[in-house]
Amino acid sequence: MQTGNEADLDNGIRERLRTLLERYPQAEIARRCGTTPSNISRYLRDTKIPAELCAAAVNGLGINPVWLLSGEGAPLLSDVSAGTAQMGAGVLQLVEAMNAVARIRLGALAGKQHAQTLRELNDALVIYEKLKQQLSSHSRPTFKELINGLSSAAEASDWKRYDQHVAALDQISRLSEDNDLKMEFMSMKAYSELIRGNAIKASEVQRQVFAAMLANNTRFNIATFDHAKRLGMTLEWLGRSEDAIGIWKAAIALAGRDGRRWLTYAMTRFMMGASTVRLGKLRKGLAIMQRIWPKIPPERQNQLCHVLAYDMLLAGTLGMDAAIQMSRPSHLARETLGVFALWLEDPRAMRNVATMETDVKSIAPEEERLWKEYLSSLADGINGGSFTKARTTMQEWPLSESGPDQRKSHQFAKQVYLAQLERLAGEHDAAWKLVLENEQTIRNLPRALRLENLVRGIHYRTALKLADGKELAGVQGAVCAAARKYFARGFKKGFGCYREFVDGAIAARAGLDAAYK
Repeated sequence: MQTGNEADLDNGIRERLRTLLERYPQAEIARRCGTTPSNISRYLRDTKIPAELCAAAVNGLGINPVWLLSGEGAPLLSDVSAGTAQMGAGVLQLVEAMNAVARIRLGALAGKQHAQTLRELNDALVIYEKLKQQLSSHSRPTFKELINGLSSAAEASDWKRYDQHVAALDQISRLSEDNDLKMEFMSMKAYSELIRGNAIKASEVQRQVFAAMLANNTRFNIATFDHAKRLGMTLEWLGRSEDAIGIWKAAIALAGRDGRRWLTYAMTRFMMGASTVRLGKLRKGLAIMQRIWPKIPPERQNQLCHVLAYDMLLAGTLGMDAAIQMSRPSHLARETLGVFALWLEDPRAMRNVATMETDVKSIAPEEERLWKEYLSSLADGINGGSFTKARTTMQEWPLSESGPDQRKSHQFAKQVYLAQLERLAGEHDAAWKLVLENEQTIRNLPRALRLENLVRGIHYRTALKLADGKELAGVQGAVCAAARKYFARGFKKGFGCYREFVDGAIAARAGLDAAYK
């Protein structure tokens, strides 16, 4: 009885054999393959296709065995390079060797022919192992070249070419015994999926890489540490800040004193600080980031300066103009500082962020265009213009495709911005409706998924501004109470930007507490 994989293989070969009828009459195929037309007809219907027929098709018709077995490459050997043809011949021999093993009945070991059966089994396995090594050797240059192509496609954000390379690499990795190249491919794939925005897929691949490296390395080295860093990055991207910090803490502990010399060690410490801020512990996280900052090389500081500037804005220790000047132009800097401009509800800050130069190619140019348009059009609305364009732009905003949790997080942010817009436009009923929906979203989100602190801040700011100092009852009053509690707790943990919404007694106590921490 055939397994599902065997049946799929036979069906694939059968389909490709049928295409040969476009080149040769059935009788000619039978003659060249050394069989009868009735056998060919039977194989093309539903009978299991023997390896001998595949070998006969290769030898008698000049068929490319890689194409015949997998559908990859050109159908005829005359259309492929000598190296590829040699590899294809090896694939066919490998299949024949595996078929030889399959034909041996282990029950025969108890009979008179046991010695011959053992020799056949041993010979088949020797051929199998030898051909695996040969195929691995032949595939290595192609494997390396495809990895380089994958890297250049990812750097250029050419995702169509990237997907083509991944498909080819998935195939060739099955022929390779080079674990270093396999690890390099998986690492590049995980990192590329991360910058592409497919955090779920990136985390799955990165977990496999990290687990494999831990299993294969007798001691925790810089390569293993770097993969732990990337695994944490994918978890952070998914909003799993606590899980990310746990991975990074474990990696730092395993690295020991030797790890302090590694560049990736300092970068990981910085990211730990940023994730700590995301968990709401701004004073603690910012202290970690500022302490490790001098140990990060200038070229890497350029990539991270907008993160430090944003957290200093949250702390109230940096002004908006200074934060823009401090940040290296990039789509990430515009996105990050744009959120703070929305918090300020300052048209000038929104326009300054919208017009920031970017010297790094965006991974999501359409989202960047919409973000710039939203900031500019909202600034126009606040200055007395129409809010229509801003409303339309935000409604068009695409949601994340990285996973259900991240999609919920992005949907929440989109609704928060719309609620703020409706309040600024004077549509208070529409704004309250969105605020109440957003509060329900907060309560229903998984506990491990962290929303951006300032996005929640904008949500609660909208509620308090709608209340306009009045003590409201019912669900609106409950949201306002939650808002005051959120701002008080955040201010105590270092969010100086929340001072406006904290009463004097709490602010005084928070200031006193900060002096002793």
